[in-house]
Amino acid sequence: MPHRYNLFDQEYWSSIVSFSIFLWIVVWLAVMIILAVYQYRKYRYNVAQRKVDPVITGIIQDALVLGLHEMPERILLHDKGVNVSNVYEYHAARNLLKNYFQLLSGEYRTFIVQIFADNKLNKRSLKKLKSRWASTREVLTILSDLSLTREPVSMEVAEQLLASKSTQVRRGIREYLIKIQGMDAVPLIFSHVDTLSKLDVVELYESIKLYKKDEKIYFHQYLHVENDLNFNYLLLDLVTRFQEYDAQETLLALFNEGPADLREKVVNTMGKLSLYEVEGYLMARYPSETPSIQLEILKALGRLSSGLAREFLLRIFQDMNLPTDFRKHALRSLYAIRNTAPGMIENLERVSQDDNLRLIAFVKHPLVKYI
Repeated sequence: MPHRYNLFDQEYWSSIVSFSIFLWIVVWLAVMIILAVYQYRKYRYNVAQRKVDPVITGIIQDALVLGLHEMPERILLHDKGVNVSNVYEYHAARNLLKNYFQLLSGEYRTFIVQIFADNKLNKRSLKKLKSRWASTREVLTILSDLSLTREPVSMEVAEQLLASKSTQVRRGIREYLIKIQGMDAVPLIFSHVDTLSKLDVVELYESIKLYKKDEKIYFHQYLHVENDLNFNYLLLDLVTRFQEYDAQETLLALFNEGPADLREKVVNTMGKLSLYEVEGYLMARYPSETPSIQLEILKALGRLSSGLAREFLLRIFQDMNLPTDFRKHALRSLYAIRNTAPGMIENLERVSQDDNLRLIAFVKHPLVKYI
């Protein structure tokens, strides 16, 4: 049987070429249609913008020239020829007002927000937020726009977004709620916290600390040993920031039941709150704790000690078998509570020798490296 060199017969090769040409034509037509739709929508938007621009600009100019007190209570754009039911005129009006919002400030921004509310210019955005098919980028853009115009979202939408699988969406809605509601948003946000990243902790802390403490909200009431560790870290930072001195019982419970990483942070919080009542308790717990927690206890005693810890700290400082860090922090705490025992530090400096003397010099002048 003769050997065949061609892999395809002529009829089969012809069908492959025909299918390739057909596919190329389909792709080309699809690209042309997409471009045509894009250009058409761009054209319609430009037409709408040319129609809406004089109206919006005229309203803003009247407000600037005549003063806001001369403007009507309600400004309805459809009375001025703008059809906000038309999607292109709707978007043109929103974008123009957003641009003026960013240019102006003070009471003029409030005036623009009122125009948004009178004409329901956020209606489509609010409807889009309810859609489970909205992309992460769309949701974040909408939330950013709504925060500018102080437009509230329903409880249903807020809970839906707080439960989103997207980390960016959860972060965006938390930031939005705090901007709009301030401290009133805290219970809702905390009720939907599962896990937090370190970045989430920083962003939430920086957002919440800007507001005045609400007497109805106590951050220590959300502390629990079963919480996500980073969530407890956030709560402890807020307890310190807003000086919740009545958190002592909660902190002690957390210290008794929590893991080592959490107990370390709890001791730090106790020290920053200067909870004098726990001084003896911390000294009693010192021998049974991990080295990192022991260091935090030594630091905390310098902040909260009423003088009871003097002998304890002095013993730690003079124990040459301990690591330098332990002795250093014990000495720093002794300097911090020096007013509870006049002459104690002077006597210590006078009798100390060698390593102890160098450590004293280092603590007194930390920028000079004696060790």
